[in-house]
Amino acid sequence: MSQPRLGVDVYAPKPVPLARGSKVFEVARSRLAYAAEIMDNPGGGLLFASQAIGQARAALEPAGVRPAVLGWLREAEARVLRRNFEAAREQLAAVFAALPVALGGAAASADRAVAGEPTAEPT
Repeated sequence: MSQPRLGVDVYAPKPVPLARGSKVFEVARSRLAYAAEIMDNPGGGLLFASQAIGQARAALEPAGVRPAVLGWLREAEARVLRRNFEAAREQLAAVFAALPVALGGAAASADRAVAGEPTAEPT
């Protein structure tokens, strides 16, 4: 006799929902803030922080963020795993400085700058 399924498909990987447009930066900033806050917490902070940094990088990669910023995220993730928390927080601060804060107007220009595109508006 076969066992009844409980409604959970464990046979295939599921797509990870990613933010679109300028929401990408908002999601990435929230994940990175969470990682910076919990990385040295006992009971899994290191694991969840490295996962949050990876999620932020996964959200930013398709958004066309400069390779240097993605490299900073890889370095921060490696530093967390090596328990070098202060250096990881400094690396995350550099990423925060490179990501836009608000949406529209000046943030649209900042989005292009982070993505490595020209920031001058067409005339």
